[in-house]
Amino acid sequence: MLYIPLLAVIITNFFLTFYLLNRYSNFGRQNLLITISVFISWFFSFNVIFILPLDITSTIYNQCIIRSNIIIDHHNGTINYINNTNINKFSNISSSSTYGHNFIINNITESSQTLQSLNINSQINNNNNSNNQSLCTKPWSYVPKNVLKNLWKFIYWSSQLLTWIILPIFQSYSMSGEFTVWKKIESSLKENLKYYCCFGFLFLIFLFYYASKERLTFESLKIFCISASNTFGLFLLLILLGYGLVDIPRNCLKNYHCNHQYKLNYLYFRIGKLNEEKYEANCHLEDLLDELRAYYVKISKENGYRYLMRKLQIIIEKCPESFRNDLNETIECDLNFELNEKRLVNLNSKIKKAIQTSHRTEVQYSMLIQQAIRYDGIIEELNNNNTHKTNIGLSDDFSNIERWLLEHVPKFEFLLRRKHVIIYKIFFLIFGYLFTFFSVVIIWSEFTFSIKSIPISIFALIIKLIDYNYFWIELFSMLSIAYLSCCCYYTIFKIRIFNYYYLSKHQQTDEYSLIFSGMLLCRLASPLCLNFLSLIHFDSHISNESIEVETSFTEIMGHMDTISYISDYIFIYLPLFMSIFC
Repeated sequence: MLYIPLLAVIITNFFLTFYLLNRYSNFGRQNLLITISVFISWFFSFNVIFILPLDITSTIYNQCIIRSNIIIDHHNGTINYINNTNINKFSNISSSSTYGHNFIINNITESSQTLQSLNINSQINNNNNSNNQSLCTKPWSYVPKNVLKNLWKFIYWSSQLLTWIILPIFQSYSMSGEFTVWKKIESSLKENLKYYCCFGFLFLIFLFYYASKERLTFESLKIFCISASNTFGLFLLLILLGYGLVDIPRNCLKNYHCNHQYKLNYLYFRIGKLNEEKYEANCHLEDLLDELRAYYVKISKENGYRYLMRKLQIIIEKCPESFRNDLNETIECDLNFELNEKRLVNLNSKIKKAIQTSHRTEVQYSMLIQQAIRYDGIIEELNNNNTHKTNIGLSDDFSNIERWLLEHVPKFEFLLRRKHVIIYKIFFLIFGYLFTFFSVVIIWSEFTFSIKSIPISIFALIIKLIDYNYFWIELFSMLSIAYLSCCCYYTIFKIRIFNYYYLSKHQQTDEYSLIFSGMLLCRLASPLCLNFLSLIHFDSHISNESIEVETSFTEIMGHMDTISYISDYIFIYLPLFMSIFC
């Protein structure tokens, strides 16, 4: 059976991932396997976020069925409430009237009061069957529980495989200076062995502690691994979320309040700073090329190093064309040094990074220059419009309607000349205050969702208010998760770690930074959704109300408080931890 809404979400996420990856990376210049791995990691992360609303509405429908119906087994006269394992079976059976006799007792002996009461209840159920059907209307985007569980299993374990094994190996592979594929794989495995040993040591410490508290089985070990990964992701999530919740509304309001002259001055500042960075990158590249030239001269003059010439040519092919053309010129250089393959490998790795940095700064510098020219033109046009009147020649850039307004309503010229500025201002004003409101609601809900006696989490109250209106539940969930994702992923796309990790637009991001972003997205997607389910009280460990059916996501990913020694204080220190970065 085709599930159109689910397929639509997956296809939309596919094109969104393709668009973003094409914006930041260059498909033709980068390794195909690395590009595919990063694409899958981004794609799975977006799917986790946007499929969750479908899981929520499907779960609400399943809960409605349980609360509205009682299954009575006519063979033994017992009442069986639907559990998580047979909800799909019941959904299919309840939709068919031919099997209705399986749920109603028609012949109950009058000697048993219990069975009489069951018969009365079943008759009442029949009388109110139409009301139950109207109450439990199947959502248009309903997806069966078994489909969602299999989908979550595939996405979750694939993401874990990517973020903990495949992407770290590819990350080391991309930075390796080795000259063959097998050598690169070998060096990346050796480098990641240190990484795995450190994490493995910490994992064993926590595992021994966990085994001392609870009986260790394969199932409990799996739950422990999921919980440990989610706990690490929650800490990372709240750091990034705290920064994004404040910075996004602040940037919108800043863009509304500041004028074009202020932005132009800020662009001049960025141009000066980037010009200095570009100069340093070019100087660093020149130093490395001088070292490469010395290697070339030494290998050419001394027969003992001729075996390194083929590897040296691989490095030279990556260098700028101007360097390759001038390579054979006679230049005096110091040849009093020892040369070996290891030094060539280190130089190759440094030159790869230096060329990428130099090219990135050149492109960014030219883009900032174009932005400054555009803002300077806008300011000049606004100043000229304040002192000059419009003539027919000036209206050539307007549409026919705008030209008619210029001819018949001269005062309208002020708005037409500034339409882009006005639209720009209105856009940032509306979204600035909207995002501010959303951020305040999220921060309040983060601090209050753990209060069970009186639910005061705004997210939970809104879900209760919407009740069984599936469309509005999905819309609210999707917008909320999208904003949480934007706040979190905004920080990922903005942070810059010593120029070593840096996501740059206009296809200027290197492979190492792309892989690092893919690892972060995979680690954050599941904790982000667990956090949202806690905000709306859809986690049975959070909500004070009984939850008959958990979401398929929760059944696979677990709860926020599975590990006891972490859950004792998790609802206190996590919100406080987030507030530090707000």
